Amino acid sequence: MYSYNHLFFVVLSSTLHILAIVTTVSLVVTGDNVFPTDFEKLPLVLYDDSTRKRDLAWRSRDAFSPRITRPMYGIYYPVWVGGQVEDIVEIILQVDDGDIFSRNNLGVIQQVENLVYEFKDYKDTYCQRNAIYQCLKPWSVVRLFDGTYKSVNSSFDNPSFQNPKTVLCDAKKFTETKEFLEFLLPKGYDPCGSSSVSRITRIFLPMGYPLYGSNSKNRINNFLINDMKPHLESIRDNVLGDRMHLYYTSKRIFDNDVTQQAFDDMLFAIGSFAFIFLVMWIQTKSFFITSFGIFSILTSFLLANLVYRYVLNYEYFGFFHIISMFIILGIGADDVFVFYDSWRLTDDIDYPTLAHRLTCCYYRAAKTTFVTSVTTMAAFLVSGMSPLLPVASFGIFSGILVGVNYICDLVYFPTAIILYSEKIRPKTTKFRQWIWDKLCCVDGLKCKRERPEDSPENQSVQSSISAHSNSFLCSPRKSAAEDSRRLFPKVWSTSQGFDLLQNPKTSTVDKTKLSPKANADRKEFEERMVVVRFLRHSFFNFISLRIVRIVLVVLFVGSSAFFIYSATNLEPDSKQVSTYLTQFLNGKGEGPTPPPHPPKYVNNFFYIQQT
Repeated sequence: MYSYNHLFFVVLSSTLHILAIVTTVSLVVTGDNVFPTDFEKLPLVLYDDSTRKRDLAWRSRDAFSPRITRPMYGIYYPVWVGGQVEDIVEIILQVDDGDIFSRNNLGVIQQVENLVYEFKDYKDTYCQRNAIYQCLKPWSVVRLFDGTYKSVNSSFDNPSFQNPKTVLCDAKKFTETKEFLEFLLPKGYDPCGSSSVSRITRIFLPMGYPLYGSNSKNRINNFLINDMKPHLESIRDNVLGDRMHLYYTSKRIFDNDVTQQAFDDMLFAIGSFAFIFLVMWIQTKSFFITSFGIFSILTSFLLANLVYRYVLNYEYFGFFHIISMFIILGIGADDVFVFYDSWRLTDDIDYPTLAHRLTCCYYRAAKTTFVTSVTTMAAFLVSGMSPLLPVASFGIFSGILVGVNYICDLVYFPTAIILYSEKIRPKTTKFRQWIWDKLCCVDGLKCKRERPEDSPENQSVQSSISAHSNSFLCSPRKSAAEDSRRLFPKVWSTSQGFDLLQNPKTSTVDKTKLSPKANADRKEFEERMVVVRFLRHSFFNFISLRIVRIVLVVLFVGSSAFFIYSATNLEPDSKQVSTYLTQFLNGKGEGPTPPPHPPKYVNNFFYIQQT
């Protein structure tokens, strides 16, 4: 009946954890968005901005059904298959030396364009098409040489790339080709200048939409990620080699890479779990305690997410929230160490009952972890006042996570410790001792590890302590009780320990009066610790120097003043962060803005009928 009571209280204290798991799984199975992840964009929106309503009105203009529209005559919406543009693959080509618009390099550009244009099902399924269902060629400088613009000038029919700079200079002079050319040239490059040299250009590959059949966007997405992306990398590695550098991007490829990177980073949490699990196992010397501690940390994350998602009604889970997983691993492991070490240090005192021992451990550990948890929660919750959703939601989620983890430790972990110490550990100790007797202590050989009953010191200790004196590892240490006896050598009797527990201020127990032998044992034990020796001798001798203390104070005050001054001068960025090559940031706008089509081409949204 006694063991069943322990198991019952463990199950009862696990109610929050089990409820969090069952609730989360149930919501996921029913299709609810439990983790509203959004890794494709960072919503840095200022909700108090006076211009935000105008921005929302423009973005949501099509959602208002009774809106007033004005027809535009002569302009038709491309409703045919492949008439619109769903995405654009931008291919950037760059050379280290020379002019990229030289005759030889233009031949390489044409080779790359043909390899992409003729690739797999692009021409048959995914290219953009005009009104007569012709597949449109990529937008590149090659269009100025293959006869596409020969109606403008005969110099644009030059398939052998003779006098390329002259052709480019002519393209800049004609209205039909000038704007098209500007999107293919680097910033500040003048093709008519005799000494101007360009080392970079780009190709635009439009993806037509809609496709035959259903799921057009998903099919385009799969083609770009699974087919086109590996093909471009193969061209870069196997075709171009050292002749030319190739870079590529598109909105769908970029979004997929960002999302994939986010999930790849989450896999690092597995390594963190493994490392922390190993450290906790070595520290606690118990697989049972370590497993229950990690289980508590994981379920705390689920419970905190339920509060964040459904109580506070947040519908954003981004990059910053992933960091919370790594944060709570460290904080949760610290709480486990504090609770379990406090429990082990009470192993040497003879308490009247198990409840008295747990009360002493609980009081010490709960007070310590409360201070650290509250200060950490406060640091995160302060971020909740930020006007930016990613920062505010991350601070609130992390603060809730730390608080939930602390509550779970208070309710759940002490019962797991009692179950392990009173029921599981004695049985595993006997089993390990039996294995040791059978395998190690053969006739004629002396065991390296002493048995508890053979130790003179342990013979004077009560049998309840002796049952716990086998270490998980075969080391000279016998148990945490030995550590506590050496660190706190005076063992009080049952009545003295109870008096000290109930009245710590008025107790008659002298905690400082130790025998010379006890002091010697304690000092000898401490000198065996590398950290203690370093702090007691080398570090103390260094930090005690007067000049060192003065220098440290000056450095601390100076660095604090510098950082405070720097923080007061922080200003928001005056320019938008650019993820594209600076050579392409021309006057037509930043990034891969698609160039306008020739008059006979179909643009992104409208087909301009020629008269």
